[in-house]
Amino acid sequence: MQQRIAGARRPPLAPGFPRLGARHAVLVGVALLCSVVLPVIPIFVGVFLVLGVGLHVGLPELRPYLDTLLRVPVGRPAARRTRLVVEASAGVLLILIGLASATIRGQLRSEWRQDEEQRAHVEEQVSGLLARARSQLSSGAVGAAELTLLEADAIVGIDPESRAQVDDLLESVRRSGVAR
Repeated sequence: MQQRIAGARRPPLAPGFPRLGARHAVLVGVALLCSVVLPVIPIFVGVFLVLGVGLHVGLPELRPYLDTLLRVPVGRPAARRTRLVVEASAGVLLILIGLASATIRGQLRSEWRQDEEQRAHVEEQVSGLLARARSQLSSGAVGAAELTLLEADAIVGIDPESRAQVDDLLESVRRSGVAR
């Protein structure tokens, strides 16, 4: 049985595959957080990475500048190609995450807008019914006012303040006993 010496380095997971460091984990976390808050940032960074890799491959005269920027290792061609593929893949993944987040945000915004429009419509409808019931009460048509208030009471999705107004007015009409 083989024992490890305290403080000895662990061997890499597999030859040629570096471990995901804390810096990379922080960058992935920031990218995911940015995709939720502001999806244009991961899209921009992804396009930047893909464009950088494309320029690195297509324009050899820019390679010295892009090597530093993309942190491409000097030396072994296999390591350079692997790093470029990883950078391009990360760029594409960031673009996809940003686009998915933007789509989800758009759908949520649309749903919120529809809910707000529906609430405004319901409030407008209830306000009209309350005004009509008050008008009917002032003209002495208590039975018609009670029917109007029952119609307003049947509406689903009224805010609590309007619901209280409808209930109070309906209760006062019912207490008057004139409608029956």
